[in-house]
Amino acid sequence: MADQQIGEQLDALGVTMDIGEGQQITEVVVLAKLADFNIGGTALTIGSNPGLDWLSHLALIEGAGIVIRRDLTESL
Repeated sequence: MADQQIGEQLDALGVTMDIGEGQQITEVVVLAKLADFNIGGTALTIGSNPGLDWLSHLALIEGAGIVIRRDLTESL
């Protein structure tokens, strides 16, 4: 399997983000569930922008978990 640019695939899935005026994405981690139609299985994969160090990578993943849990709690 080779690394691929995934911008078009994210657009096709309708991925959006709430980005305010004057804000800009500086680092990104993308988690994706892959379906393998040849064998009928699924896998989890992760990608990030070039140059993202392991600490920032981990911080973004952990931070996402905090945001998801907060949003779930607020919706109760």
